[in-house]
Amino acid sequence: RIFSILVMFSALLSFSTLVSSMTSLMQRLDQLKNEEVSQFRSLRRFLAENEIEQELSHRVMRFLQHSLNVKKSVQSDDPQVLELLSKPLQGELQLERHKATFEQNGFFRRMLKQGGFHPIREMRL
Repeated sequence: RIFSILVMFSALLSFSTLVSSMTSLMQRLDQLKNEEVSQFRSLRRFLAENEIEQELSHRVMRFLQHSLNVKKSVQSDDPQVLELLSKPLQGELQLERHKATFEQNGFFRRMLKQGGFHPIREMRL
C-alpha cells in the first residue's frame, strides 16, 4: 500500500513537471510571436507616418518577413557552435552546403569546376 502511494505521488510529480514545462514553452512561443507582431505593427506605423508609397512599403514588409523566416530556419538548422568559426571558414562551409544551388547556374558551375577558384576567399569576408 505504501509502495503504490509512493508510485502515484511520483507519477503526479512527474506529470505536473511535464505540464509546467510545456506551459512555460508555450508562453515563450506566444511571447516571441507577440514581439514579432509588435515589431511589424511599429514598422507599418513608421511607414505610414513617413508617407512611404504603398508599393515600397509592401516590398519592405515582404523582404523583412522573408528575412525573418530565413533567419528562423537558419537558427533551427545550424548549430550555434558554428558561430565560433572564422568568417572565411564559415563562408566555405556555407558554399559547400549550398553548392548544388550554385551548380544550377552555368557561370558558377564553370567557376567552381576550376581548381584554383575560391569564391569565399576572393570576397575577403
